Amino acid sequence: MMLWGIAILFAIISGVLLAGKGGFLIAGYNTSNAKDKAKYDEKKLCRTMGVGMSVITVMLLVMAIMGDNISGEMSIAFMMIIVVDIIFMLIWTNTKCYATDENGNRIVTNNMTAGEDKSAKKMKLVVSIVLAVVFVIVGIVLMTGDIKTETSGSQIHINASYWKDCDIDYSDVTEITYSEHDQAGSRTNGFGSFKLNMGRFENNDYGRYTRYTYIATDPCVVIHTKNDGIYVINAKTAEETKKLYDSIANVVKSSNAIEVQP
Repeated sequence: MMLWGIAILFAIISGVLLAGKGGFLIAGYNTSNAKDKAKYDEKKLCRTMGVGMSVITVMLLVMAIMGDNISGEMSIAFMMIIVVDIIFMLIWTNTKCYATDENGNRIVTNNMTAGEDKSAKKMKLVVSIVLAVVFVIVGIVLMTGDIKTETSGSQIHINASYWKDCDIDYSDVTEITYSEHDQAGSRTNGFGSFKLNMGRFENNDYGRYTRYTYIATDPCVVIHTKNDGIYVINAKTAEETKKLYDSIANVVKSSNAIEVQP
């Protein structure tokens, strides 16, 4: 749902920019003084950013439509398209969006020499690209990742992207329940993204507990333990979560007399 909201917001911003308006939405340009703004053709600048934002909007909409069916590899591919798009926007705005006279020559509004101006442009471009790469890396982390829960030997193994893995001994389990929906509460530490919700949480139902869940899936498996409190986990879909519950409940119940609630 959050991804849909971001995509719709980006679509609105793209429309404004493509109309050649909304210069106040462009970071850096909106805080420049009048002298620096005079160096640029604002309509060109806005339309260039609008085209770039439209590409990002399409990628976000595709990811929102695919939902849980999107793979980590596909998400990374989309993010790579976005980073190329951002780099293109940065290069184009720094080379093609300057104000020009009637002969197509760039209008110079300061006292910099040509060499100084060229060096400043290069530095600005490098900084912009670095920021774009950082943005994409953060975006990849926020939109990807998996939680894999397996039973083997005498333990439940939880392997998670971007957060520490966890093992729960069958002998430590006292109760397993299946919850159609629960409130995560507040996170005291851990990792949260558009896809995953993991770490130490606290709510009215469980007190302090540990969570490894997909945000898009409501049902959860609740595991009560003797020593480490409560664990709340799920899978990518409700159907997979129910199968996960049945698998864990059957294996643990056969090895340790516990209470299993349907």
